[in-house]
Formats: sequence, C-alpha cells, structure tokens
Amino acid sequence: MEDFAEKNARISGVPFHFVLGDVGKLPFPDDSFDAIVSTLVLCSVPNPNVALKEACRVLKPGGIFFYWEHVRSPDNNLLRLQQRFLEPAQQLLADGCHLTRETESYIMSSGFQVLSSTRYNFKPLGVIGPHIAGLAERINVEGTKLS
Repeated sequence: MEDFAEKNARISGVPFHFVLGDVGKLPFPDDSFDAIVSTLVLCSVPNPNVALKEACRVLKPGGIFFYWEHVRSPDNNLLRLQQRFLEPAQQLLADGCHLTRETESYIMSSGFQVLSSTRYNFKPLGVIGPHIAGLAERINVEGTKLS
C-alpha cells in the first residue's frame, strides 16, 4: 500500500511526506494537525479507541476529524446476522477487518463531538455494504467544545 500511495503522489504532483508509524502511538507531537482523514481504517486497527485517542491527541483544539468507514448494519436483521457469522473469516482474509464495529460510538467516546454523520448501504457490497461518513470536532476532556 505504501508503494502504491507514494507512486500516485508523485504522479499527482502534490507534495507529500510519508511517515510510517503505529496508529496507537503516532510519531507526532500533541496538537500537530488541523484535520485528520480516516477512510476504511477503523475496521482493521486492533483497538479503535486507542487509535482515535491518538488522533485526538495530535489534532489541534477544534480540529476536524473526517471519516468514511464501513460499519455494522444498523438494524438487527439478516444482514447483521450475516456480518456476525462471517466476521471471523473476514478478519482472517482481510487484514483483521471487523464487520460489526460500532465506529461512531468509538469516535464519540474518544474525545470527539460528531458534527454531521450519514449512514448508507452500498447493497452490492453485501456484508460490507453498511457505511458511515461524517465529520467530528475535537473536544476537551470535560466534553465541552474547544472552539
């Protein structure tokens, strides 16, 4: 994935600086970034709470966290049952990907206030069809907005 990203960054002409690191211990000081983008990441990290708390740590006060993730089906239906049944195989075959994570709950409990959020289902994708997209703002420890 790193080679793919670097190659496409060079082709685009947009200046990029790649840094490899552990999502649970990011190699950046506190309050480093104005915004963070997470796309289809939180399903496969070992501990989404740790990853999100690290994102919150390196995000500046009032900074924005943009996310687009596949999630557990919101309804207790056949799709959710299929997700639970297939999750062990999905984790094995798809780099630890969890089909049944409640990603927005993790976001809200990790130092962020959700400002907007949309759920939708890409039905052709089957068990990975349910998605959520949104943006959240970093809040302080007491839960009050910083901006």
